[in-house]
Amino acid sequence: MLSRENSQTVIFLFLGALNILLYLLVFVAAILKAKDGKLAEIIQSVYCMLISIFLAMNEFKTFNFSDVYLGFLGLHVGKGLVMLFLGCAVMCENAYNIIVAILGFTIGLGYIIVSFVPLAPLPADLHTLWKIRRRPEDISDLPCQFYTPKKADPFPLIQHPSFLPATTVHPMHLSPHY
Repeated sequence: MLSRENSQTVIFLFLGALNILLYLLVFVAAILKAKDGKLAEIIQSVYCMLISIFLAMNEFKTFNFSDVYLGFLGLHVGKGLVMLFLGCAVMCENAYNIIVAILGFTIGLGYIIVSFVPLAPLPADLHTLWKIRRRPEDISDLPCQFYTPKKADPFPLIQHPSFLPATTVHPMHLSPHY
């Protein structure tokens, strides 16, 4: 019998594979949209292809870049909104694109609904989930959340005051010199 954590891991492994399948379907739909499209549709399709390739690779193993600067991909609502966006972006009068758009809308809305479940763990990449599935005893500090995304520094080029050396200021330096 599967434990709660083990069953969650299996479900999220399935969802990760479903995400990758959707990203590949979006890639093909973007190619079909660009084939008969005008310049604006071709540029939009190129962006959809690049985004779907990035998201498929990110689904296998999360990049540090996406953890820091695209933290919404580590939340259910963020994944749902990205899938809704991709579904809207590949929508056209082609039957295949309509089916892919409906799949994107359905999975995106599913993720948004899951984001309202209070005990749902954060989504993780397939590498992390497979590690949890293969050796659950090695990962003892992740019972409810698979991982926590790293915080982005809002001003990466400016040093934080805690990194500056501590100095003392003499009170005479604060008084105005007339």
